[in-house]
Amino acid sequence: MPVRPVPPAPPFDNPLTALGTSRCLFGENGQIKQICEIVRKIARSSGVALIRGESGTGKEILAQAIHLQSPRAHRPFIAVNAGAIPPDLFESELFGHRKGSFTGADRDRPGRFDEADGGTLFLDEIGDLALAHQVKLLRVLQTGEVQPVGESRPHRVDTRVVAATNRDLEALVREGKFREDLYFRLNLFTLTIPPLRERREDILPLARHFVRAFAQQQGRAEPPRLDPEVERLLLEYPWPGNIRELENCLHFAVTMADGDLITLADLPEHVRLCQAPFTPLSAASSSATSSSAAGGPATLGPGAARSTAATPSVVLPGAASPGPEPTPAPSLNPSSNPGTAPCPTTLGMTGLALPARPEEILPLAKVERTYVLAAYAATGRNKTQTARRLGISLRSLQMKLKAWGES
Repeated sequence: MPVRPVPPAPPFDNPLTALGTSRCLFGENGQIKQICEIVRKIARSSGVALIRGESGTGKEILAQAIHLQSPRAHRPFIAVNAGAIPPDLFESELFGHRKGSFTGADRDRPGRFDEADGGTLFLDEIGDLALAHQVKLLRVLQTGEVQPVGESRPHRVDTRVVAATNRDLEALVREGKFREDLYFRLNLFTLTIPPLRERREDILPLARHFVRAFAQQQGRAEPPRLDPEVERLLLEYPWPGNIRELENCLHFAVTMADGDLITLADLPEHVRLCQAPFTPLSAASSSATSSSAAGGPATLGPGAARSTAATPSVVLPGAASPGPEPTPAPSLNPSSNPGTAPCPTTLGMTGLALPARPEEILPLAKVERTYVLAAYAATGRNKTQTARRLGISLRSLQMKLKAWGES
């Protein structure tokens, strides 16, 4: 029987929908809808835009959305990881070079600004740019001119710059690691994408979108459904990797699922156990400032908590500003991880509390027996259903029950 292709996933009800077959940023969250409205407005301008947000929130997709909504949509969109450019190649990469200008320059090469001429240049990880490179970028933003290596005169380019960062630029300015004049030059139109944990109403629509996309990619006749327990867990998990992590999770689950239902057993282990590999520091900083944020929108204007001066910006109300890079080894206790999802602190109907101190740790055999027997009771002592729910073979369950005198 020929495989019937899965129909494409329906787009969300706004003009800035998924780009590609399995990437999606937008949803029904009120803050995201505000971003959509702002994008429509700033797309008309050629001014610099700065996109802020944690890793995996979709900053490049938002940059593409700005480009596609603009009069420049028919011209190139060039994406560059600014922080990854080797120091000795920075000028050549962005501004180009002339033949013979340095060893190995055997031909003229246009820079990224020239390649994006008439279009948009997306500079990702702008917060990781070295100070020596920041001043060179600042001059281009001020003059609209680039000077290739080995060229005696600069020339004009018509390139819109959209920059992005997950770093706390204000802290970097105070520490002398980011130029204040470049900060204000970039901070014309600022968009802050909220982390996925702050837009939970979008998690399941995004998850279903990814399921459909990966099912289609893998040639499945029908996309598998999400088990209600899986949906509950997806809503509780903190998603420190944001949309990128959710996308990877559903890619894994669709690949692992044999039938028409994605169960807990099909999820990656760390998601299934609700054990996030790390907690973004911005989650903690967001919690620390929640009392001030509750009184009004978070902005970079006058009266804001930050010490930087006011600058014209479009900052999403209620969105937490991105913080420094994540740190490893979070606690599983939500109270010690401010801003994360309320992952279960007890093992369901068993009442076994997750340990917060060494003396609370129980032998694994006791935890397994208690949990498996509770699951067995919850299914009405249906061995087949219990084994399927636990993600183990029926034979394995039968052997455990026999060893515990429950067969």
